[in-house]
Amino acid sequence: MPSQGFDNISRLPFTTKTIADAIAKCIGNEMGKKTAAVISENQDYGQQLYEGLLEVESKYGVKTVSQDVITAGQDVDFKSVLTRAKSSNPDVLVLFVTYNEGGLIVRQTREMGWEIPIVTVDAMTDPKFFELAGDVRNVNLVISGDIDQSTAQAQYLNTEYEKRTGEKIAPTAAVFGYDAVQVARKIIENGATTREEFIKGIQGVEVKGGIFSSLYTFDKYGDAEIFSFVTISAEDYKKTLNMK
Repeated sequence: MPSQGFDNISRLPFTTKTIADAIAKCIGNEMGKKTAAVISENQDYGQQLYEGLLEVESKYGVKTVSQDVITAGQDVDFKSVLTRAKSSNPDVLVLFVTYNEGGLIVRQTREMGWEIPIVTVDAMTDPKFFELAGDVRNVNLVISGDIDQSTAQAQYLNTEYEKRTGEKIAPTAAVFGYDAVQVARKIIENGATTREEFIKGIQGVEVKGGIFSSLYTFDKYGDAEIFSFVTISAEDYKKTLNMK
C-alpha cells in the first residue's frame, strides 16, 4: 500500500518481492541448487511470494518445476501435496506459508522419508513452528533483521508478553508492534505535533534499537529500507529461542 500512494501508511516488514528475491538468491547462489518445488498458501502473502519468485528466479539460475496451493487455516493433511511436489524431482522445497502450516508440512515431509532441503521465510521464526515441525534438520530460514533474543529490548518485550499471555517468547507480529511504537515515538520526539507533520516525519526518521532490525529508515514510499538477508539453519535459530 505505501507504494500505491497512501502517504499516511508506513511498513516495517520488507515487501514480498524483496523476500522472494532473497529466497531465489539463497537457492541459486548460496545453495547451488537449480530447481524448486513450491508450496504456497492461498492468501495474498503466499501468492505474492510465489509470483515474486517467478519474476526473479532466472536471474539466479533457478527454475520452479511445480507449485501447489494450500488453504491457510483449513488444510492440515499435506501428504498428497507433498507427493506431487516430490514427483517433480526438485532440488529444494520452498514453503511460502506461515508457521502453523509450515510446521505441519515440515513434519509430514520428514515422516514420509523425504529428506529434501527446505527453504522458507521469516514467518517460521515463531516458536509455534518449531513445536509443530519437530525435526528441523536441513530446513533453511531466509530472514532479515537482528532477531536477537538476548538484547535488553527483546528481553523486556518477552517479559511483558509472558505476563499477559503465558508465552515466553513474543511472536513476530508482537515484535513488529513493539518496533512500530518505537518509530512513532521517535517521530514525535523529532517534533511532529500534527497529523501532517507525523506523516512527513516518516521520511528521514532514523530509529535505532529495534528488535527485528537494529536500525529503521524509510524510503519515499514509507517502506522500511532493510538491506540484507541472511540464511540460517532452523536448528541454529531454534537455539536462540531457548527451546528444548
